[in-house]
Amino acid sequence: MAQSLNVRHSASEHDCQGKRFIKNVKTMLTRITIDPEICHGKPTIRGSRLLVTTVLELLASNMTWDEIQADYPGLEPEDIQACLNYAVQLAHFSTIPLAA
Repeated sequence: MAQSLNVRHSASEHDCQGKRFIKNVKTMLTRITIDPEICHGKPTIRGSRLLVTTVLELLASNMTWDEIQADYPGLEPEDIQACLNYAVQLAHFSTIPLAA
């Protein structure tokens, strides 16, 4: 069964980005799915086997949205935007280094 993403943001982030931030998060939550039965629970696009990390890696390699969509015909522009929004949300989380 698919699980929803836990998205954390501070009040200041919400105040700065307003309705656009909320719209982006809602879109992301409808497009990015995490299901233990698909790709070992890694984030995918709409329950497919296309990993969010794959799309992010393609973007990082300077592929355009059009080129990515040509390689993955079922991919919609909103899916690519959701991947970017997902990456932004991950960047907001802090990590604590573990002792060696």
